[in-house]
Amino acid sequence: LAHPMNAGYRARGPADEIALIRATGEAARILGPRAQPLHWKPHPVLASLPGMHAQAVRAAAREAGFAEVPGGARLEDLAGAARWLVTSPSTVALDLLQAGRLALLLDPQGSTPGTALAALPSAATRPDDIAQALAALDDAPAADARLAACLATIRPAGPLDLAAIGTGR
Repeated sequence: LAHPMNAGYRARGPADEIALIRATGEAARILGPRAQPLHWKPHPVLASLPGMHAQAVRAAAREAGFAEVPGGARLEDLAGAARWLVTSPSTVALDLLQAGRLALLLDPQGSTPGTALAALPSAATRPDDIAQALAALDDAPAADARLAACLATIRPAGPLDLAAIGTGR
């Protein structure tokens, strides 16, 4: 949400991103030890935002109990070690789906209706709602069914292989 191409960011600066971080951190407190540790991988664009905005977002993440993951960390490795995954509207949600992991989508700006991301499990951005939605993903059969349904609906493509173009692979 803290991205120069996001209309909410252009209007309100990093406020939406900070509110989402705080709500997710509070949801983790509600869930207790099973929600620990908290890791946060910011969008790479954070490094190019005005210093005060980037600092405010990072400070909010630290205050909410998140440890920032280095930018070079592989998403698949991080996802594989996580109990739950939470994302704002982003292609990261589709990357995770491609890797066989289901993320909880939090969309405080209401930008996903009518998009592929709308098929993902979601929650209102109140801490209690986030905690309840994450706890529901602990039901393995239900979560597996939701993952299968998302894959069937969205059908994320595999990585583009330019070498295979024209070879019939």
